[in-house]
Amino acid sequence: MSGGGAREAVESLVEPARLVSDSTLIAEVAPGDLPTLGDRARVVQVIQNLIRNVIRFTPEGFIIFVGAAMRGSEIEITVGDTGAGIAPENLLHVFDRFYRAERSRNRGSDGVGLDLTIARQLVESMAGTITVESALDEGTTFIFRLPHEQQPNGAAVSGRTSLRQSPFGTS
Repeated sequence: MSGGGAREAVESLVEPARLVSDSTLIAEVAPGDLPTLGDRARVVQVIQNLIRNVIRFTPEGFIIFVGAAMRGSEIEITVGDTGAGIAPENLLHVFDRFYRAERSRNRGSDGVGLDLTIARQLVESMAGTITVESALDEGTTFIFRLPHEQQPNGAAVSGRTSLRQSPFGTS
């Protein structure tokens, strides 16, 4: 599933997420064309992991948002909420394997704390960065950025394109 724009990646995931969330889910994708993504399958997995994590920790009735835009030479994708936020002492560990802050905030998930670790590894494998911003009682936003460069022939490049074909027909 190599190629495809950031807009399509975000929009393809928002509607299914609405079906499993008790919160309002808003997608904000910048107007105009967003660049082709080098490895759309990985980008989709990162967005899925972030949405799943945000849904898991956002109390019913709050707002969940997903966005995509160009920021200079990078594609920036955000997933966040207006929920309880993450305490500063936990913020340092959210991307650590098996780390789960405050189980009481978790809405009945049986997760083991790998979604954010996997998201970070995937983003880094595409030469990108992922960060988190949070304030107690205001919410949390995960931001990942992927490099975007124009090649001399006009083709867009973002991250690394997988050359290996999976048994499921995606790269």
